[in-house]
Amino acid sequence: MWRSNVGGEILSKPLADAGVVIVNTSRGELAAFDAESGEERWRISSDVPNLTLRGDSSPASVSGGVFWGMGNGRLGAAFIENGNIIWQQPIASERGNRN
Repeated sequence: MWRSNVGGEILSKPLADAGVVIVNTSRGELAAFDAESGEERWRISSDVPNLTLRGDSSPASVSGGVFWGMGNGRLGAAFIENGNIIWQQPIASERGNRN
């Protein structure tokens, strides 16, 4: 069994695909680790707004890509092999009660 420092809480189900384990952390990072050695393969960071829901989306894989929701209201896609971003799209905006 291997151990790696993911740099934040993991509040969603990890994804295992193509020889890597991918986690979405509470710090706004999507990180991929080698399934055999635990060595980090790549990491993608996004801004985390002051107001977020407690929890992160579970990454999903389709045709060599990984898709995940971010705390800043964006949906992202990247290549599983190298973490290169394919696209990011806003799907929601953060709002809160200022009372």
